[in-house]
Amino acid sequence: MKRLFAYGALACLALASCENDINAVAAFDTKKLGVEQAYDVETIVSQSAKVKGVLTSRYMERYVTHPPHTDFPVDCK
Repeated sequence: MKRLFAYGALACLALASCENDINAVAAFDTKKLGVEQAYDVETIVSQSAKVKGVLTSRYMERYVTHPPHTDFPVDCK
């Protein structure tokens, strides 16, 4: 009897605590999914163990979706 009461109380608590705000759910769609962001980046480009160049930027975005690519929207030196 005690278990039945405990399970009933737990079920009522679980059902009463579930609430989805439509604005919070819609906010997931506006976020950039599959994007890695980094600040104050220095990227060393090398080939055959020889440094070919150094890229520095205040902000970088790396997209891991198809096709994967890297953007430097603020500046790139």
